[in-house]
Amino acid sequence: MLNNYIMTIKATTYRTINLPSLQVMGIKVNRFPEDVQSTFDSLEKKILKKSQRKMLGALNVSNDIPEYKACIEQSEIDNPDFLGLESYMLPGGKYISGKLINWTLNTHLIKEMFGEMSHKYLFDASRPQLEYYKSKRELILMLPIVPREEQLKFSF
Repeated sequence: MLNNYIMTIKATTYRTINLPSLQVMGIKVNRFPEDVQSTFDSLEKKILKKSQRKMLGALNVSNDIPEYKACIEQSEIDNPDFLGLESYMLPGGKYISGKLINWTLNTHLIKEMFGEMSHKYLFDASRPQLEYYKSKRELILMLPIVPREEQLKFSF
């Protein structure tokens, strides 16, 4: 059964997307990746009207120590301070995206997919890697990439 999921990853078609900046609020994960699920659980308990809002994970790897934030799309009526949450602006720009189906059974494949994308595209480490939890079944992984015009500067 695991081999079927690995085959799905190898056959994944990646798409280039232009993502707008997104205002979110969330919680920094203390221990990555061990505390990711419990942090998302804590975040969900604080939000009353979470339907129709994007749930995202944001992994910043520009430091020596990875920093992961569990986030939810912020609405204009939210008060992050009152909820005990931090407010963040997730930067927009060019991303490569790939879909992981049945992600709840295959969280161990997230790192593999990001690795595969970063081998095929020039990763922009100044922006976070994003995980969009579209549903309990579907996870969209988004790797920030250097725009093509900037990539040309790195050509030898």
